[in-house]
Amino acid sequence: MLSATGFRKMRRQLLMETIAFILFLIVYYDFFDGDKKPVYLIWH
Repeated sequence: MLSATGFRKMRRQLLMETIAFILFLIVYYDFFDGDKKPVYLIWH
């Protein structure tokens, strides 16, 4: 069984990854016009 600290670490990790993904989507669609270009074009 996971301890309470294990659950706390998992919940924090999930929260951080969700925030990072949302920020990536905001930047991608707002700054790079992501709805008009595929993702791989911004990396080249």
